[in-house]
Formats: sequence, structure tokens, C-alpha cells
Amino acid sequence: MGNFSNVNISQQLLVDTGTVLSTSVSFPDPPSVTPAYYLYYSMQLFFANGGGPCYIVSIGTYDDNGAMPGTLVDDFTGAIDELEKFDEPTLYVFPGINLGTSGNAISVGDHALQSCEKLQDRFTIMDIHNAIPGGTVNNADVNTVFRDGSLSDLDFTKYGAIYYPYLKTAIN
Repeated sequence: MGNFSNVNISQQLLVDTGTVLSTSVSFPDPPSVTPAYYLYYSMQLFFANGGGPCYIVSIGTYDDNGAMPGTLVDDFTGAIDELEKFDEPTLYVFPGINLGTSGNAISVGDHALQSCEKLQDRFTIMDIHNAIPGGTVNNADVNTVFRDGSLSDLDFTKYGAIYYPYLKTAIN
């Protein structure tokens, strides 16, 4: 169980009978937190929402400063190439790709979409780089930066989706 010391619960009771007339629960506003790493929370949400067996391909570790590996694009695309050897994977996701540079996210997304198109049995869900307050501003930015200017073949987009803005959850 979590810490519920900041939760306010109040009830209105009918004095004669002890019958509860109303109950209210209020929570403090959660802090605006952007986690340093996304895989752990992404896996929690995947299984909490009915996710089943999945493949996780390690691409290495973060450096001492918490940064992604220097060969980010090669690591991610190598993992996608490795997954092509298996028939079971049907969905490509790469939490944390958005922590690199925009070019990395675009290159990896493009590679994943090409893999999906080649195999015809997979779908890619991609993060948008910097889709946080003060970053990517709106859907037009998503189209301009990612779709219109970067993908090698727009026909591949039927094998993928980009979600924007980032989902906010109680898990952090």
C-alpha cells in the first residue's frame, strides 16, 4: 500500500441512525514529474491494462549521468532487426527513445515502420521527442517534425501510430 497521509476523507452522517449521507475523498494535486526512465513504468502500465507475454530486448545501460547509450540508433535498430527473427511479436514500442535527440527517435521509428511493412504482421507505437510542456507544442508540430519531414515513405505510416501528448498517470 502507498502512503495515504495526504488523502482527505470526510463523511456526513445522520446522527440519529448513523446512516452515511455522503462521503467525499480528495487527493492533493500530484507533482508534475517527468521520470528519468520510462521502461519500468511502461511495463507496469502494459500489464496493468491486460498485457500478456512480451519480448524485451536490452540495448544496454544508461551511462553514469543517466543518458542513453551513445550508439542509440544502432542499438534500437539492431533490437528491431533481432525481433524480426521471431514470429510472436506484433507490437513495437521503445519507451525512452524520446530521451535522445529528435533525429534518433525519427530514425528508429522509420526503421520500425519499415520492419512492420516488410513483415506485414506488426504495428509500431512511437513517442514524439520532447512532447512535454515547453517542447513540441501541438499536433501541427508532430506532423511537421515527424511525419512530413522525416519518414522515408509515408505509406509506412499505416503500420504505426504516434501518441501526443504524453499520457499522465498516477504511476511515477
